[in-house]
Amino acid sequence: MSSFEDIFGRLSERAKRLLGELQKKDPKLAKLYLGIFFSFNDLEHPDRFGTAAFQARELMEALPKYLQLPVDKRGLGNKVDELNAKWEVFKKSKNFQKGWWPKKDVGPLKIFLETLTSFFNSYCKAAPKAKEVAQSILRGLDGQAPLLPPDIERQQIAEWMDLKKAFNKILHQERSTNEAEFSGLVTKLEGLLMPRIVPDTTAQLNDMNKLIEEAEMPSEHAGGEANA
Repeated sequence: MSSFEDIFGRLSERAKRLLGELQKKDPKLAKLYLGIFFSFNDLEHPDRFGTAAFQARELMEALPKYLQLPVDKRGLGNKVDELNAKWEVFKKSKNFQKGWWPKKDVGPLKIFLETLTSFFNSYCKAAPKAKEVAQSILRGLDGQAPLLPPDIERQQIAEWMDLKKAFNKILHQERSTNEAEFSGLVTKLEGLLMPRIVPDTTAQLNDMNKLIEEAEMPSEHAGGEANA
């Protein structure tokens, strides 16, 4: 396992700036972001891409919680979603569709399965659509900034959803990847986060230069006093 100094030294300047801003907002966000690189660079780990994908997905889903963005208020999040995914697979099995269960447990087991069906149906109905969640996160990160043009916003929402889906599939070993591709996914995630998390230093520098120029420019009143 690489040391913090080693991993930090490998980060691009953009990644270091993003890490610093995440640290200011909440250290847990910075820890998740840095965890992507720790896992990715752990060459001895047999599933380093999967663990790195887990950190990336957790970062994407942790943003609303730690930045107090109004997204999904149901709680439990991934745990129930993952259980629901397994439930959907089980419902398609022949045993479930035929109503099979051990005869001695027919009463309690049937009631339990019916209760699960009712629970997951209610849970899924209350769930905001993935597109709505992505839109809420990106708009929430934008803060008071003007809304993006609709076409650009739709494109970025699609990118956010595709990234989350990709990380999730890599995590569950449903998609193979390599260093170049995974690095590209992380770069895309950074591209969506940077303008929303990291202050626009270019605009700040322009404002600062303007103030300096105004301070150095003698006013008419000052010139009159000097002549007197």
